[in-house]
Amino acid sequence: MSLFILILFCDDTRADDFFGSLTTQSSLTDTKDGPKAQLRTIGVQPDVWVTQICQGIMSGSPPQNTYCGGKIDAFLRVEAEKLGLWKGVHVFAQFEQYTGNTVNNITGTLLPVSAIQAFVQPRYYHNTLSLFIKQDLNENFSVSAGKVNIMTLAAKTP
Repeated sequence: MSLFILILFCDDTRADDFFGSLTTQSSLTDTKDGPKAQLRTIGVQPDVWVTQICQGIMSGSPPQNTYCGGKIDAFLRVEAEKLGLWKGVHVFAQFEQYTGNTVNNITGTLLPVSAIQAFVQPRYYHNTLSLFIKQDLNENFSVSAGKVNIMTLAAKTP
């Protein structure tokens, strides 16, 4: 199966504007003056990440087959001060949905072949929700409470 996208432009300036904006924006749907930009002005920041993984066993036992699964992450960050509420309060939510199948359970290896799918069971879907509140006390000190996804926080650390 192939996917072809054909984009026709009448002049070179429109093509440069189109492809230049795709390479500079932070995500495909994050356009200048788009819905995400308008929500950010009032302190609401939504985001969705989709990861699809297809793997197969090339030789040996069990029989060679392909397994596909993935992960969907939906994020929401709310800055209460921009909404006219409490100064320095931020609310963070992350919903994770694991889907599909993985080769991790049938390869016979000690460690998972796909770390992102380490907790996916055969033909099983599961999800989790992380929700926490952070209060900034000053520029260098804050207090957080709630259910935190440490892997997401660690991914943002340089």
